[in-house]
Amino acid sequence: MRLRPDRHSLMLWDSKQETVVRLHVEDSAATWESWRGVDRSHMLTDDPAKEFDYASHDTGENKAPLSGTAGQFVIENAGDVYSLAITPHDTRDPPELSSGF
Repeated sequence: MRLRPDRHSLMLWDSKQETVVRLHVEDSAATWESWRGVDRSHMLTDDPAKEFDYASHDTGENKAPLSGTAGQFVIENAGDVYSLAITPHDTRDPPELSSGF
């Protein structure tokens, strides 16, 4: 039997929306944080030991504001753990053939 931690977290760069999203799933609840307008090179050179200080910080519960491509990527690669936070085949944009990640 494999023990699972109570909380699962993941960070994702949604290239379609130029957004960094952090998802947390714990018990039967999902929360998320997102930062819009993030430049990829700035994100990659930022100090991960510090808090993020990007503009347009949003938070929420349940379904994260991901593009369909990013949501599908999470579902395919992280499995059912994040199903509370992801809408499969999100209708905000059609899935693409390449992930763009």
